[in-house]
Amino acid sequence: MRLELPALALACDRTGISDRTAATIASAILQDVGTIKTDDKEHVIDRMKIRRERHKKCKDKITEEHITLIREPGSWFMGHCTSVNGTAIKEQLNKPLQWVICQLHANELPLRHLFQHLDGKTSGPRGFSGTLGKQLENYHKLPVKKFKPIKGNMPFLETAIDLSTDQKYLFNICVSIINGECSIDLARTNPGKQAHSRWLTTANRILRLYISTETSEENLITLTEFI
Repeated sequence: MRLELPALALACDRTGISDRTAATIASAILQDVGTIKTDDKEHVIDRMKIRRERHKKCKDKITEEHITLIREPGSWFMGHCTSVNGTAIKEQLNKPLQWVICQLHANELPLRHLFQHLDGKTSGPRGFSGTLGKQLENYHKLPVKKFKPIKGNMPFLETAIDLSTDQKYLFNICVSIINGECSIDLARTNPGKQAHSRWLTTANRILRLYISTETSEENLITLTEFI
């Protein structure tokens, strides 16, 4: 069998059947229409033929990343989008593939880009190359000073049971900066480990550094830009 079978390969991919099953069905059809004779096996299709055809067909396909936007709670469909420069890898799992994007991580991206713009690129998985970033390593050793309050509004939370430890710290220190006062317990609390995969803790460290910076210091201007 030297004929090309692109339509058959495409049908196999769409239906998700195996190469052996496709070869059996295709050969049976050719036998029914009289192409395959009892004493002539030339046109019999084997599974390796199907596999080669499917492989060639995959090279011709255009792959795209389709991102579905869903609002939670309730799983409300908001729409979908396609990445302009993205690529996708097809997996033969016989089920739809879902890429769930964490909105909490997505919210951290603006801080990451702002930090790199004002302070420079990161150095390694945990370090920073800029002056401000290097101060975040030993921030916990600095005492709380008389810092300048920053006006803002924080939502009222009846309970913080649904917040993680890092989120609770972020909420409490934001309230402290708005009020201009920081409790001793909060000042002694660990804002979280420093890692470029957790920019929420980087935000916590920036705020902790802010309450340890007097109003007269020059780098207060840079800190205020972050906040």
